Amino acid sequence: MKTSDEPVPHFSHNVLAPIIKTTAMMTGSKTQYKNLSLKRA
Repeated sequence: MKTSDEPVPHFSHNVLAPIIKTTAMMTGSKTQYKNLSLKRA
Protein backbone atom coordinates (compact mmCIF):
# COMPACT_ATOMS: atom_id res chain seq x y z
CA MET A 1 0.00 0.00 0.00
CA LYS A 2 2.85 2.35 0.82
CA THR A 3 4.14 2.03 -2.76
CA SER A 4 0.77 3.17 -4.12
CA ASP A 5 0.40 5.97 -1.56
CA GLU A 6 3.79 7.58 -2.21
CA PRO A 7 3.26 8.67 -5.85
CA VAL A 8 -0.16 10.12 -5.00
CA PRO A 9 1.02 13.16 -2.96
CA HIS A 10 3.87 13.65 -5.43
CA PHE A 11 1.42 13.66 -8.34
CA SER A 12 -1.06 16.00 -6.66
CA HIS A 13 1.80 18.37 -5.77
CA ASN A 14 2.94 18.44 -9.41
CA VAL A 15 -0.63 19.24 -10.46
CA LEU A 16 -1.35 21.75 -7.70
CA ALA A 17 1.93 23.67 -7.95
CA PRO A 18 1.29 25.04 -11.49
CA ILE A 19 -2.34 25.78 -10.62
CA ILE A 20 -1.32 27.76 -7.53
CA LYS A 21 1.38 29.52 -9.54
CA THR A 22 -1.06 30.44 -12.33
CA THR A 23 -3.66 31.62 -9.83
CA ALA A 24 -1.07 33.73 -8.03
CA MET A 25 0.09 35.24 -11.33
CA MET A 26 -3.49 35.99 -12.35
CA THR A 27 -4.27 37.56 -8.99
CA GLY A 28 -0.94 39.37 -9.06
CA SER A 29 -0.15 38.39 -5.46
CA LYS A 30 3.28 36.82 -5.60
CA THR A 31 3.60 37.10 -1.82
CA GLN A 32 0.56 34.85 -1.39
CA TYR A 33 2.16 32.25 -3.65
CA LYS A 34 5.39 32.51 -1.65
CA ASN A 35 3.49 31.97 1.61
CA LEU A 36 1.69 28.94 0.16
CA SER A 37 5.00 27.48 -1.03
CA LEU A 38 6.60 27.98 2.38
CA LYS A 39 3.63 26.41 4.16
CA ARG A 40 3.68 23.43 1.77
CA ALA A 41 7.42 22.79 2.17
